[in-house]
Amino acid sequence: MLIPHDDESLLAEYDEFVNSSPHASLFQTRGWAHVKNNWDAYHFIHRTDGKIDAAMQVLAIDDAQIGGRFFYASRGPVCDPRDVDLVAAMVSEAAEHAREAGGFLLRVDPAVARDDELEAAYAAKGITFTRDPYSSSQPLMNVVLEIRGRSADQILMDYSKNTRKHIRKGEKYGVSTRVGTIEDIPEFYEIVRISNDHHGISSRPMSYFQRIYEAFPDTTRLSFSMFEGRSISTSLMVIQGKQAFAMYGGDTHEFQKGQSYQLDFEEVRHAVEAGCETYDMGGILSDDDEDSLTHFKKKFTEDNIVYWIGNIDVPLEEEKYAAFVARTAIGASRER
Repeated sequence: MLIPHDDESLLAEYDEFVNSSPHASLFQTRGWAHVKNNWDAYHFIHRTDGKIDAAMQVLAIDDAQIGGRFFYASRGPVCDPRDVDLVAAMVSEAAEHAREAGGFLLRVDPAVARDDELEAAYAAKGITFTRDPYSSSQPLMNVVLEIRGRSADQILMDYSKNTRKHIRKGEKYGVSTRVGTIEDIPEFYEIVRISNDHHGISSRPMSYFQRIYEAFPDTTRLSFSMFEGRSISTSLMVIQGKQAFAMYGGDTHEFQKGQSYQLDFEEVRHAVEAGCETYDMGGILSDDDEDSLTHFKKKFTEDNIVYWIGNIDVPLEEEKYAAFVARTAIGASRER
Protein backbone atom coordinates (compact mmCIF):
# COMPACT_ATOMS: atom_id res chain seq x y z
CA MET A 1 0.00 0.00 0.00
CA LEU A 2 1.02 3.60 -0.62
CA ILE A 3 1.33 5.51 2.63
CA PRO A 4 -0.49 8.88 2.59
CA HIS A 5 1.97 11.74 2.99
CA ASP A 6 0.28 12.96 6.16
CA ASP A 7 -0.07 9.59 7.93
CA GLU A 8 2.63 10.00 10.56
CA SER A 9 1.71 6.74 12.27
CA LEU A 10 2.27 4.63 9.15
CA LEU A 11 5.39 6.59 8.25
CA ALA A 12 6.74 5.84 11.72
CA GLU A 13 6.06 2.15 11.06
CA TYR A 14 7.94 2.49 7.78
CA ASP A 15 10.91 4.02 9.61
CA GLU A 16 10.91 1.31 12.27
CA PHE A 17 10.85 -1.47 9.70
CA VAL A 18 13.58 0.03 7.50
CA ASN A 19 15.84 0.88 10.41
CA SER A 20 15.63 -2.64 11.83
CA SER A 21 15.73 -4.67 8.59
CA PRO A 22 18.92 -6.53 7.65
CA HIS A 23 18.01 -5.77 4.03
CA ALA A 24 17.83 -1.98 4.44
CA SER A 25 20.02 0.60 2.78
CA LEU A 26 20.75 4.21 3.64
CA PHE A 27 19.06 5.18 0.38
CA GLN A 28 15.73 3.69 1.43
CA THR A 29 15.49 5.80 4.59
CA ARG A 30 13.29 8.86 4.82
CA GLY A 31 16.44 10.70 5.82
CA TRP A 32 17.71 10.20 2.27
CA ALA A 33 14.51 11.80 0.95
CA HIS A 34 15.46 14.87 3.03
CA VAL A 35 18.85 14.92 1.31
CA LYS A 36 17.21 14.67 -2.15
CA ASN A 37 14.85 17.51 -1.38
CA ASN A 38 14.15 18.41 -5.02
CA TRP A 39 12.53 14.98 -5.51
CA ASP A 40 9.07 13.94 -4.31
CA ALA A 41 9.05 10.92 -1.99
CA TYR A 42 6.53 8.07 -1.94
CA HIS A 43 6.53 5.24 0.57
CA PHE A 44 5.07 1.78 0.09
CA ILE A 45 4.65 -1.06 2.56
CA HIS A 46 3.46 -4.65 2.26
CA ARG A 47 1.97 -6.68 5.11
CA THR A 48 1.62 -10.39 5.64
CA ASP A 49 -0.59 -11.43 8.56
CA GLY A 50 -0.66 -7.83 9.71
CA LYS A 51 3.11 -7.39 9.88
CA ILE A 52 5.21 -5.35 7.48
CA ASP A 53 7.50 -7.63 5.48
CA ALA A 54 8.52 -5.21 2.73
CA ALA A 55 8.91 -1.47 2.26
CA MET A 56 10.10 0.77 -0.54
CA GLN A 57 10.87 4.46 -0.92
CA VAL A 58 10.41 5.79 -4.43
CA LEU A 59 11.66 9.25 -5.35
CA ALA A 60 10.27 11.13 -8.35
CA ILE A 61 11.42 14.14 -10.32
CA ASP A 62 10.12 16.01 -13.36
CA ASP A 63 12.18 15.65 -16.52
CA ALA A 64 11.28 18.63 -18.66
CA GLN A 65 13.38 17.46 -21.60
CA ILE A 66 11.69 14.06 -21.74
CA GLY A 67 8.27 15.40 -20.79
CA GLY A 68 7.34 13.22 -17.82
CA ARG A 69 8.39 12.06 -14.40
CA PHE A 70 11.22 9.69 -13.53
CA PHE A 71 10.49 7.40 -10.55
CA TYR A 72 13.45 5.82 -8.83
CA ALA A 73 13.76 3.38 -5.91
CA SER A 74 17.45 3.46 -5.09
CA ARG A 75 18.58 0.17 -3.47
CA GLY A 76 14.99 -0.88 -2.91
CA PRO A 77 12.86 -2.61 -1.98
CA VAL A 78 13.63 -3.39 1.65
CA CYS A 79 12.83 -7.09 1.94
CA ASP A 80 14.33 -10.51 1.37
CA PRO A 81 15.49 -10.30 -2.28
CA ARG A 82 15.00 -14.05 -2.66
CA ASP A 83 11.28 -13.62 -2.09
CA VAL A 84 10.73 -12.92 -5.77
CA ASP A 85 6.93 -12.75 -5.48
CA LEU A 86 7.19 -10.11 -2.79
CA VAL A 87 9.64 -7.99 -4.77
CA ALA A 88 7.44 -8.33 -7.85
CA ALA A 89 4.40 -7.18 -5.88
CA MET A 90 6.24 -4.08 -4.60
CA VAL A 91 7.51 -3.18 -8.06
CA SER A 92 4.08 -3.71 -9.62
CA GLU A 93 2.31 -1.47 -7.12
CA ALA A 94 4.90 1.28 -7.43
CA ALA A 95 4.75 1.09 -11.23
CA GLU A 96 0.99 1.48 -11.22
CA HIS A 97 1.25 4.57 -9.02
CA ALA A 98 4.03 6.01 -11.18
CA ARG A 99 1.96 5.48 -14.33
CA GLU A 100 -1.02 7.29 -12.80
CA ALA A 101 1.27 10.13 -11.65
CA GLY A 102 2.69 10.87 -15.10
CA GLY A 103 5.79 8.70 -14.91
CA PHE A 104 7.62 7.48 -18.02
CA LEU A 105 9.91 5.10 -16.08
CA LEU A 106 10.11 3.32 -12.76
CA ARG A 107 13.64 2.18 -12.00
CA VAL A 108 14.49 -0.09 -9.07
CA ASP A 109 18.09 -1.10 -8.36
CA PRO A 110 18.20 -3.60 -5.48
CA ALA A 111 21.22 -3.83 -3.19
CA VAL A 112 21.84 -7.39 -4.39
CA ALA A 113 25.01 -8.87 -5.83
CA ARG A 114 24.91 -10.64 -9.19
CA ASP A 115 23.53 -14.15 -8.86
CA ASP A 116 22.68 -16.23 -11.92
CA GLU A 117 20.28 -18.49 -10.05
CA LEU A 118 18.41 -15.54 -8.54
CA GLU A 119 18.24 -13.79 -11.91
CA ALA A 120 16.68 -16.88 -13.42
CA ALA A 121 14.04 -16.90 -10.68
CA TYR A 122 13.20 -13.28 -11.45
CA ALA A 123 13.14 -13.95 -15.18
CA ALA A 124 10.56 -16.68 -14.57
CA LYS A 125 8.35 -13.93 -13.12
CA GLY A 126 8.97 -11.64 -16.09
CA ILE A 127 11.49 -9.40 -14.31
CA THR A 128 14.80 -8.76 -16.03
CA PHE A 129 17.82 -6.65 -15.06
CA THR A 130 19.69 -4.14 -17.21
CA ARG A 131 23.39 -3.51 -16.67
CA ASP A 132 24.32 -0.74 -19.09
CA PRO A 133 26.94 1.31 -17.19
CA TYR A 134 26.14 4.40 -19.25
CA SER A 135 22.42 4.52 -18.53
CA SER A 136 22.50 3.17 -14.97
CA SER A 137 21.59 5.65 -12.25
CA GLN A 138 24.26 4.24 -9.93
CA PRO A 139 27.59 2.53 -10.62
CA LEU A 140 27.20 -1.20 -11.16
CA MET A 141 30.17 -1.96 -8.91
CA ASN A 142 30.95 -0.94 -5.33
CA VAL A 143 34.17 -1.45 -3.40
CA VAL A 144 33.23 -2.91 0.00
CA LEU A 145 35.24 -4.12 2.98
CA GLU A 146 33.75 -7.18 4.69
CA ILE A 147 34.60 -6.67 8.36
CA ARG A 148 33.65 -10.23 9.40
CA GLY A 149 33.88 -9.54 13.14
CA ARG A 150 37.53 -8.52 13.02
CA SER A 151 39.06 -5.78 15.12
CA ALA A 152 40.56 -2.74 13.41
CA ASP A 153 44.03 -3.97 14.33
CA GLN A 154 43.29 -7.35 12.74
CA ILE A 155 42.09 -5.67 9.58
CA LEU A 156 45.22 -3.54 9.49
CA MET A 157 47.42 -6.63 9.76
CA ASP A 158 45.42 -8.29 6.97
CA TYR A 159 46.12 -5.37 4.64
CA SER A 160 49.10 -5.52 2.33
CA LYS A 161 52.47 -4.34 3.61
CA ASN A 162 52.32 -1.40 1.23
CA THR A 163 48.88 -0.29 2.47
CA ARG A 164 49.99 -0.54 6.11
CA LYS A 165 53.03 1.58 5.29
CA HIS A 166 50.90 4.32 3.76
CA ILE A 167 48.43 4.28 6.65
CA ARG A 168 51.25 4.68 9.17
CA LYS A 169 52.95 7.38 7.10
CA GLY A 170 50.58 10.05 8.37
CA GLU A 171 51.43 9.39 12.00
CA LYS A 172 55.13 9.46 11.13
CA TYR A 173 54.76 12.98 9.73
CA GLY A 174 52.60 14.21 12.61
CA VAL A 175 49.26 14.11 10.81
CA SER A 176 46.30 13.84 13.21
CA THR A 177 42.56 13.34 12.78
CA ARG A 178 39.93 15.81 13.92
CA VAL A 179 36.23 14.90 14.02
CA GLY A 180 33.98 17.83 13.19
CA THR A 181 30.32 18.77 13.43
CA ILE A 182 27.75 20.30 11.11
CA GLU A 183 29.40 23.64 11.82
CA ASP A 184 32.45 22.39 9.91
CA ILE A 185 30.56 21.69 6.69
CA PRO A 186 31.85 24.91 5.03
CA GLU A 187 35.45 23.83 5.70
CA PHE A 188 34.66 20.32 4.44
CA TYR A 189 33.03 21.77 1.33
CA GLU A 190 35.99 23.99 0.49
CA ILE A 191 38.39 21.03 0.55
CA VAL A 192 36.00 18.92 -1.56
CA ARG A 193 35.65 21.79 -4.05
CA ILE A 194 39.44 22.15 -4.34
CA SER A 195 39.80 18.40 -4.82
CA ASN A 196 37.06 18.24 -7.45
CA ASP A 197 38.57 21.18 -9.34
CA HIS A 198 41.89 19.34 -9.29
CA HIS A 199 40.27 16.29 -10.91
CA GLY A 200 38.10 18.30 -13.30
CA ILE A 201 34.74 17.25 -11.89
CA SER A 202 31.78 19.32 -10.72
CA SER A 203 30.79 19.81 -7.08
CA ARG A 204 27.42 19.52 -5.43
CA PRO A 205 26.21 22.62 -3.56
CA MET A 206 27.23 22.96 0.07
CA SER A 207 23.59 22.70 1.16
CA TYR A 208 23.55 19.09 -0.08
CA PHE A 209 26.17 18.06 2.47
CA GLN A 210 24.44 20.05 5.18
CA ARG A 211 21.26 18.07 4.51
CA ILE A 212 23.15 14.78 4.85
CA TYR A 213 24.28 15.83 8.33
CA GLU A 214 20.77 17.07 9.19
CA ALA A 215 19.21 13.79 8.05
CA PHE A 216 21.65 11.55 9.95
CA PRO A 217 22.98 13.68 12.84
CA ASP A 218 23.74 10.75 15.13
CA THR A 219 25.52 8.55 12.59
CA THR A 220 27.39 11.02 10.38
CA ARG A 221 31.15 11.25 10.92
CA LEU A 222 32.82 14.30 9.42
CA SER A 223 36.59 14.07 9.79
CA PHE A 224 39.67 16.07 8.83
CA SER A 225 43.36 15.31 8.49
CA MET A 226 45.31 17.99 10.32
CA PHE A 227 48.89 18.96 9.44
CA GLU A 228 50.73 21.97 10.80
CA GLY A 229 47.47 23.34 12.19
CA ARG A 230 45.59 23.09 8.88
CA SER A 231 42.97 20.75 7.43
CA ILE A 232 44.51 19.04 4.38
CA SER A 233 41.99 16.29 3.66
CA THR A 234 38.47 15.43 4.71
CA SER A 235 35.86 12.68 4.57
CA LEU A 236 32.17 12.21 5.32
CA MET A 237 30.86 8.81 6.39
CA VAL A 238 27.33 7.77 7.39
CA ILE A 239 26.36 4.61 9.25
CA GLN A 240 23.00 2.96 8.65
CA GLY A 241 22.34 -0.20 10.60
CA LYS A 242 25.32 -2.52 10.15
CA GLN A 243 26.63 -0.65 7.11
CA ALA A 244 29.12 2.21 6.98
CA PHE A 245 29.10 4.36 3.84
CA ALA A 246 32.18 6.43 3.01
CA MET A 247 30.29 8.92 0.92
CA TYR A 248 32.39 11.96 0.08
CA GLY A 249 35.91 13.21 0.60
CA GLY A 250 38.60 15.48 -0.70
CA ASP A 251 42.22 16.53 -0.43
CA THR A 252 43.93 19.88 -0.93
CA HIS A 253 46.73 18.10 -2.87
CA GLU A 254 49.34 20.27 -1.17
CA PHE A 255 51.03 17.47 0.74
CA GLN A 256 51.84 13.78 0.36
CA LYS A 257 51.88 12.77 4.01
CA GLY A 258 49.66 9.70 3.83
CA GLN A 259 46.71 11.76 5.05
CA SER A 260 44.03 10.12 2.89
CA TYR A 261 45.17 6.63 3.89
CA GLN A 262 45.20 7.56 7.54
CA LEU A 263 41.79 9.22 7.36
CA ASP A 264 40.14 6.29 5.60
CA PHE A 265 41.55 3.80 8.07
CA GLU A 266 40.26 5.93 10.94
CA GLU A 267 36.84 5.53 9.34
CA VAL A 268 37.34 1.76 9.17
CA ARG A 269 38.23 1.80 12.87
CA HIS A 270 35.10 3.82 13.67
CA ALA A 271 32.93 1.45 11.62
CA VAL A 272 34.34 -1.52 13.52
CA GLU A 273 33.71 0.16 16.88
CA ALA A 274 30.13 0.93 15.79
CA GLY A 275 29.49 -2.76 15.13
CA CYS A 276 29.29 -2.49 11.36
CA GLU A 277 29.59 -5.52 9.12
CA THR A 278 30.65 -3.61 6.01
CA TYR A 279 32.56 -0.46 5.08
CA ASP A 280 31.36 0.68 1.66
CA MET A 281 33.73 2.98 -0.21
CA GLY A 282 31.20 3.66 -2.92
CA GLY A 283 30.86 3.00 -6.59
CA ILE A 284 33.47 2.61 -9.30
CA LEU A 285 33.10 2.73 -13.06
CA SER A 286 36.00 0.38 -13.78
CA ASP A 287 37.46 -2.60 -11.93
CA ASP A 288 40.80 -2.10 -13.64
CA ASP A 289 43.69 -1.21 -11.33
CA GLU A 290 44.84 1.25 -13.98
CA ASP A 291 42.02 3.45 -12.70
CA SER A 292 43.64 5.35 -9.82
CA LEU A 293 40.42 5.67 -7.77
CA THR A 294 39.70 1.95 -8.07
CA HIS A 295 43.28 1.11 -7.15
CA PHE A 296 43.11 3.32 -4.04
CA LYS A 297 39.75 2.01 -2.83
CA LYS A 298 40.70 -1.65 -3.28
CA LYS A 299 43.61 -1.19 -0.88
CA PHE A 300 41.09 -0.69 1.95
CA THR A 301 38.66 -3.45 0.95
CA GLU A 302 41.08 -6.33 0.37
CA ASP A 303 40.33 -6.11 -3.37
CA ASN A 304 36.66 -6.90 -2.75
CA ILE A 305 34.27 -5.59 -5.40
CA VAL A 306 30.51 -6.14 -5.31
CA TYR A 307 29.05 -6.49 -8.79
CA TRP A 308 25.40 -5.45 -8.50
CA ILE A 309 22.58 -7.39 -10.09
CA GLY A 310 21.49 -4.27 -11.99
CA ASN A 311 18.37 -2.21 -12.67
CA ILE A 312 14.77 -3.30 -12.91
CA ASP A 313 13.43 -0.87 -15.48
CA VAL A 314 9.67 -0.66 -15.91
CA PRO A 315 9.00 1.57 -18.95
CA LEU A 316 5.67 3.34 -18.56
CA GLU A 317 5.86 5.25 -21.86
CA GLU A 318 8.05 3.42 -24.34
CA GLU A 319 8.97 6.37 -26.55
CA LYS A 320 9.97 8.56 -23.61
CA TYR A 321 11.91 5.70 -22.03
CA ALA A 322 13.81 5.20 -25.29
CA ALA A 323 14.60 8.93 -25.39
CA PHE A 324 15.80 8.79 -21.77
CA VAL A 325 18.16 5.89 -22.47
CA ALA A 326 19.40 7.49 -25.69
CA ARG A 327 20.14 10.76 -23.89
CA THR A 328 22.27 9.07 -21.24
CA ALA A 329 24.14 7.14 -23.94
CA ILE A 330 24.89 10.36 -25.85
CA GLY A 331 26.11 12.03 -22.65
CA ALA A 332 28.39 9.09 -21.91
CA SER A 333 29.88 9.15 -25.42
CA ARG A 334 30.69 12.84 -25.05
CA GLU A 335 32.40 12.21 -21.71
CA ARG A 336 34.50 9.45 -23.28
